[in-house]
Amino acid sequence: MNGFSRSDPKTPGIRTILLLFTITSFLLMTAGSLYIDIFPDNPETGEFLVNTAGPVFWFFCGIWILFNIVTILNSRR
Repeated sequence: MNGFSRSDPKTPGIRTILLLFTITSFLLMTAGSLYIDIFPDNPETGEFLVNTAGPVFWFFCGIWILFNIVTILNSRR
């Protein structure tokens, strides 16, 4: 018996919460990435960290977003 059957009334609520969480995570990650790019702490000593923060940040954020999307899609079954 699947816990996420179509007759289960809790399914739309779970999907809605996951979707809102994914959208909120995406917006927060975008804001954080822009903040890192616009306001470096110290360009002279932290240049390497500032230059690599964006790509590394988006790599892990992309994994997190994909995890949430897969969870939402699996909850529809």
